[in-house]
Amino acid sequence: MKVRIRFAKTGDLRFIGHLDFMRYVQKTVMRSGIAPIFTAGFNPHMLLSFANPLSLGCESTGEYADLELAYRDPEPLTENEVLRLAEFGLKNEELPESPSGQELLEMLNRTGAKEAQTLGIRRIPAGKSGKAMSIVRYASYEIAPDPSVYPPELLPEQLSGFLAQPEIRVMKKTKSGEKETDIRPLIIDCSLRIREDGFPEEYEGRRGVLQAFLSAGSADNLRADTLAEAFAGYCGIPYDPFRVRILRADLFDGEKRSLGKMGSAL
Repeated sequence: MKVRIRFAKTGDLRFIGHLDFMRYVQKTVMRSGIAPIFTAGFNPHMLLSFANPLSLGCESTGEYADLELAYRDPEPLTENEVLRLAEFGLKNEELPESPSGQELLEMLNRTGAKEAQTLGIRRIPAGKSGKAMSIVRYASYEIAPDPSVYPPELLPEQLSGFLAQPEIRVMKKTKSGEKETDIRPLIIDCSLRIREDGFPEEYEGRRGVLQAFLSAGSADNLRADTLAEAFAGYCGIPYDPFRVRILRADLFDGEKRSLGKMGSAL
């Protein structure tokens, strides 16, 4: 049975790199008592894959991982899904019954850190076409700048002018070096929210929040910190990543559906 897990990465865990965080999730799954499927061979590994890596220093409530579990699938299997299990010497009818979705959540959260709580789990069809890492096309972010550097009362005019530019050219790092890129087409939407009270404590009283909907994925990808740095440059402010809190709220496919709403409940 293949499931998609949605979890958070907040607080001090935002300073943990993607590869280390992947190892953390693997160890959490092992300690939880959940039964994952492993590959065969001399060096078996867990059948676990992640969606878009999160930039170092960013928080998230929309992290996703696809995990294959050694439990009986409650839904009829396609021929491809039967063959997939056979690759690992498994038959669906011989596998143990799966815990409920709520039980799986509780098992993961008992052993996981409070900054990386599991938020949801859903059954998804097996196969490469629906793999989280391959279907991501957009991401939503909340960017909360330090009010002592970015006065909230000035943000509406600054953001309006910033987005009115026909081009927003930045230097983006690529595998072959740095390349000047126009990121304006990658900003699908960006708006400002001003909060007077009730603002989350972790944002340290920051009232002005940029809500951004950006292109993401392997083809056209815009990191929120790249957008924040470009906005700081437009405002004439030296960019300091420690003066901006960034939260990735969710990931979406090409039809702008949340990855967390796909599949079926357990």
